[in-house]
Amino acid sequence: MVEINRSSFRKAAQTYHGEKIKYIADNPQEYSDFVSARAGRTAEIAEDYGTTRDSDNARYFSYQLGNKSVGLLRMEGGDSMTEFDVKRWRELFPGRTGTTSSVDLQVVHPLVENAGDILLEHQLRMDG
Repeated sequence: MVEINRSSFRKAAQTYHGEKIKYIADNPQEYSDFVSARAGRTAEIAEDYGTTRDSDNARYFSYQLGNKSVGLLRMEGGDSMTEFDVKRWRELFPGRTGTTSSVDLQVVHPLVENAGDILLEHQLRMDG
């Protein structure tokens, strides 16, 4: 797992809606219906959200296998819980006044089954 900058994240996100992912999406007879559908969702999400909709405070991470990115994570800062059911929040999370971060975008390679889990574990470790 490596932290990357915004431009590197956006460049990597473009590969998730590139020819290789679209080939997987378009060939369920070769990859299975499940994997092809997953590839289609990956391409759609990466194209729609991978190069937009982030803030100046976002942090970017890439899960690497060798020198290839197989998962991308964009995290935003946490939120105050004043807009939620504060009483219920305090019951569930005593002593916590807000979240430390939130997953803004997660995109994973459709052939790497556990990439999403690894990205989530990384975020949880960072949030302590």
